[in-house]
Amino acid sequence: MWEGGNNKTEIANPARFEKKLKRAGATITVNQLAGIKKLPVMQQLRAMQNLSDNELQALDDVERLCNLEVAFLLQNLKPNTVASVITQYKKVLDTTGYKEHPYQLYFKLPTELMTIRKNTYRASVMAENKQLKPFSNETGYLNMALKLMQSKKSYIRVAIGLCASTGRRPSEILTTAEFSKTGEYNAIFKGQLKTKGSGNARDNYEIPLLLPADDVIEALAVLRDKRDFSTLPVPASKTLAQVVNSKTAKSQSEAVKMYFDTFIPSPKTYNLRAIYALLCGRKHRPKTMTEQAYIASILGHSENDSTTASSYLDFYYKED
Repeated sequence: MWEGGNNKTEIANPARFEKKLKRAGATITVNQLAGIKKLPVMQQLRAMQNLSDNELQALDDVERLCNLEVAFLLQNLKPNTVASVITQYKKVLDTTGYKEHPYQLYFKLPTELMTIRKNTYRASVMAENKQLKPFSNETGYLNMALKLMQSKKSYIRVAIGLCASTGRRPSEILTTAEFSKTGEYNAIFKGQLKTKGSGNARDNYEIPLLLPADDVIEALAVLRDKRDFSTLPVPASKTLAQVVNSKTAKSQSEAVKMYFDTFIPSPKTYNLRAIYALLCGRKHRPKTMTEQAYIASILGHSENDSTTASSYLDFYYKED
């Protein structure tokens, strides 16, 4: 189906592929996508490192191979799926000795498709921000979270209670989370996963808690004793958190629906993080900070990533 020449990637059915690009909202053409050009970074690398012609040709070959593979993926999958597949590819390559390999420069979605994905995500967040759902009965909600944290029967219940009281992701609570008390309702959180290894990575930062720090730390210790995921086999293309999520996601969802349906209409696991942000904002947000800036600071996102912070603005507090 595919043939790679020195200067161009051949696409088996250009017209059909072009229609797919247009449906995705792209304005680039097949020729623009398939054409292999030296990037400015190539020239910079050569100038800085005095690369030989053979070394430069090797980089050209890496670039061509990456473009071939990305183009092949785009012809067969939707751009969002391709982005996920590329992430999986990189995890495999990173764990097999290629973390510093030049493929990192080229193995990615075309810039325009990345922009489309970001704009689509931003539009969906803005739409959700116009349809906030009511939340009330903070006392009942937190009492339920404490009850779950103190469960003697189910580690999933303990985990869900901790998610509600700390705002951390289930994958973090179940695998990497550590809390060090700094105040009655404050702790240093270690174990951030979503931005780990990226330029926006944050870890070891102070967060507010919705329940006493002593109760949170004790519940996490009980959870670790109840269920140890550290010995699970993890494929090269996956992380421990992904494997744990695949094994526990259904149980998490069932527990959230069973115990928080009274407080949240049709509750989802990720709603616990949004409610945490809402309640912390009511109690602790400085008047000098916007909601988005405060949410980013307590959830571990980049301070410049207002769109992701806005995605947690799902509820408004309805006074009794």
